[in-house]
Amino acid sequence: MFSVIVPTYNRVALLGRTIDALLSQNHPDFEIVVVDDGSSDFTEAYLSALAANERIRFLRQPNSGPSVARKNGLGAA
Repeated sequence: MFSVIVPTYNRVALLGRTIDALLSQNHPDFEIVVVDDGSSDFTEAYLSALAANERIRFLRQPNSGPSVARKNGLGAA
């Protein structure tokens, strides 16, 4: 199993395409860890709607930049 870490900040319009592309892969054993870096758009609501999918995990942090988001995602993975 492996993890794909997706840091995001106010990119809900692109996040859906990213997650759809990842879920369409043929490899069956991976998870998606999305780290919301303090977005002020509808990122949290969008990801909450995906909570039933066990392959997607969602973390939220205060805006700290993409490096910190990646580090936190790695820690969660």
